Amino acid sequence: MPDKDLVDLCPPIEPYQVTKNRVKVAKVHSKIVRCREDFLHKLSRKLVDENQVIVVENLAVRNMVKNQKLAKSISDAGWGQFCTMLKPTFRTSNTLQNVV
Repeated sequence: MPDKDLVDLCPPIEPYQVTKNRVKVAKVHSKIVRCREDFLHKLSRKLVDENQVIVVENLAVRNMVKNQKLAKSISDAGWGQFCTMLKPTFRTSNTLQNVV
């Protein structure tokens, strides 16, 4: 009989179908991430091209996500990621624009 401590350390062997489904779910999640990043990039580029001055409020996204009723909506909106995309887009622009 194998040593009990050794059996506890070894992960159970997953069936092929479980691994296959895990890969499918990972592909769907990565597609969602890519779509969200693409949308935010296009939106930030559009805002920079159309406006001379953009004012961005410094939001504490991490604190706002602690609200259980709003957490999912705030996370889906990607506010933090949008602000991080907006600043480099502004710097690479050839026009005179400021982030206040």
